[in-house]
Amino acid sequence: MTMRSISRTGLALVLTSAGLMFSGAKAMAVSPCVTTQLPAPPTLCATGRNFNGYRMGAIGGVSLVDQIWNSHDVGQDPDKWELVKTAVETTIPATVAAFFSSATPSAYVQCRAQGLLEAATCEMNYINPIPGCALDGFDWGVISSSIYCLMAEQQHGLGDVFPWFVRLPALLCADAFQTRCEDVYHNFAAGTPLSLPPPPARTPPVPDTACFPYSQGTPTDPLCTGPYSDVFCHSVFIDCSYNIGP
Repeated sequence: MTMRSISRTGLALVLTSAGLMFSGAKAMAVSPCVTTQLPAPPTLCATGRNFNGYRMGAIGGVSLVDQIWNSHDVGQDPDKWELVKTAVETTIPATVAAFFSSATPSAYVQCRAQGLLEAATCEMNYINPIPGCALDGFDWGVISSSIYCLMAEQQHGLGDVFPWFVRLPALLCADAFQTRCEDVYHNFAAGTPLSLPPPPARTPPVPDTACFPYSQGTPTDPLCTGPYSDVFCHSVFIDCSYNIGP
């Protein structure tokens, strides 16, 4: 079982992009994470159609988190917060990968993904009984590696790196962020053992064997030597670097 399935958590949710948009109007009416608390869009997403994409993504991100938080299996129970995080980490990749189904995604799509990420992390912080950090490096590694694998598998290999986010969303934790993220990324996408134990109450995702052709190299040097080594290793760097210089 890969992390795309959350049956091990008992959370019976089917959150499609259409469903998220359908319930988005209600989310927008009640959550500050699509109004006053939503981070200002990056320059790419600040005007015109791209701004509309950012807003639509934000509505979907809030709706995604709210549906999980209000689900029967969670029931707004703060003691089930790890279940919320696991479900968010499972649902975001499929939603984002659906945005990027085209081999040449547009800036609008990129801004929509950005809005989803910003609002989802904002909403997690908004409803979290202990706010301040929505996702850490382990969580982001789970999300970003799954998105890489989903896109690589649906396109039968990525020919180039097109960053699926414009900037890291707010409310990520910087403590050992890159190390944790890269560790989980390599584990899930290429099957390499974790070098760090998972955080308390967290279970590492089962490696996605279907992704191995798009991440692994030779048996003696499994990373950064295969036919997709450049795009894979570049993706790990972009997705996991907490600060990327100009």
